[in-house]
Amino acid sequence: MAGNLWQLVSPETYGTFEYDWQKKYGPLYRFKSALGQDRLMVGDPAALQFLTSEPTVIGLPSNRKVGKVVFGERTFWVLEAEEHRRARAALNPGFSGAVVRQLRPLFSDIASRIVQQWAKTCSASDSPVLINVVDL
Repeated sequence: MAGNLWQLVSPETYGTFEYDWQKKYGPLYRFKSALGQDRLMVGDPAALQFLTSEPTVIGLPSNRKVGKVVFGERTFWVLEAEEHRRARAALNPGFSGAVVRQLRPLFSDIASRIVQQWAKTCSASDSPVLINVVDL
């Protein structure tokens, strides 16, 4: 009845099934949702960029209905036509190459701190350590 949804929302460790399925089936695969509906899991950044920027894909009525329930009425995911173009024009400068390059040192610093903390946690034990990164 719930398809594979129960596996996705109930694992003890987040992402268990997604990562296993991605290893087995690749970055783009179909799974069963509630009432036998097919759902597409997209783990490829290029495919995700295409799907979120192509108006004929994101603009499907069924996608907008789900988007309104999940994200809200006036969110980027459910905007249409001119509103969608205006929102993209406003957001695009924040994702330009120059802006992303400026943020790289910040992300590198934060990632280094996380790695140091994990190394400290792991070295404090003689046995393998499970780190739940979601709860951090």
